Amino acid sequence: MSGLQRRRILASSLLLAVLVCAALPSVSQASRKIRGPGYSTILPDHWRVQKSRNQSWYELRGYAPKTTVKLMTLAVSVISEKALAKRARVKALPSSPERLLQIVATAPQGAAQVQTRIPPRGTSLDGEPGASMVSEYILNAQADVIQTNLVARHHGRVYSIEMEVDTLLQDGGTAYLQQLVRHWHWH
Repeated sequence: MSGLQRRRILASSLLLAVLVCAALPSVSQASRKIRGPGYSTILPDHWRVQKSRNQSWYELRGYAPKTTVKLMTLAVSVISEKALAKRARVKALPSSPERLLQIVATAPQGAAQVQTRIPPRGTSLDGEPGASMVSEYILNAQADVIQTNLVARHHGRVYSIEMEVDTLLQDGGTAYLQQLVRHWHWH
């Protein structure tokens, strides 16, 4: 596949995501503000939200209602740069957001046939440089899953946003992720 064909496919995917975001009424429904260390954003108000702390990570995970979807979760994880460097066993984290993303983004336990759909590429999160990538895998030999990861740094912390969604619900998941990113604010 040539570079031009890849860019056309990527452009078509992004255009489709924008159209879906504008067309889905469920995304524009009422939402609730969520806050974590150093940020705030929104999630749909009918989603269940769970906060946890796992070793050095602070995580806020939103779950779509099980009655309406098979698998759709959004997670925001925060860790200090120092703690992440220690966990990654490196003296210093890479300055490139794309390389940082490769340290942070991992497929969950039970994932098989992991493939990168869109390799790491530059983006931003409320003005801070970041990177995003999209992977696909089979989870627990049952569900085809699309996982989108976005990573950015802000004031000595690394922020990781992860969307996991059943491939049949990819358009809706992309719209929810775009809503979360569009309403992201640093504190």
